Amino acid sequence: MTDWSLIRKLVNTAIDTCENIEKLGVEETDRGVVVNDSITINDFLISSWVAPENLSKKVVCKSHDLGVAKPYTDELSRTMLSIGSLCSELVKLEKIDSKSKQATDQHETSIKDEVEALCNWYERYCLPSIESAIKAKNN
Repeated sequence: MTDWSLIRKLVNTAIDTCENIEKLGVEETDRGVVVNDSITINDFLISSWVAPENLSKKVVCKSHDLGVAKPYTDELSRTMLSIGSLCSELVKLEKIDSKSKQATDQHETSIKDEVEALCNWYERYCLPSIESAIKAKNN
């Protein structure tokens, strides 16, 4: 089984770190600030996305060595990948409550509305529908 607690911890830790770095007001001109010896803020910023890429490759290799390699990237993995990509598009995005200026459709929704609708779909339709189908199958 998937260790969802570990995944949740990793995602929450990354979110908390990114959120707090943004709250600090780190700007482009701060990248050269030395943190420790010759290590700069820029080194930490780059490492914050390179380290997970490197660890991802290591997980694949180590899984293979342990004989538990995945034969393909399943749907749950693809969901996590797509959600991560969507979240990355939302970082530092302003005006998520606004509708586009070219909107001609009165029913157009904001980005925030669309994200909320996706959350709602997962919670109210996707999971309950799958739960219902599995219960019916097992009866």
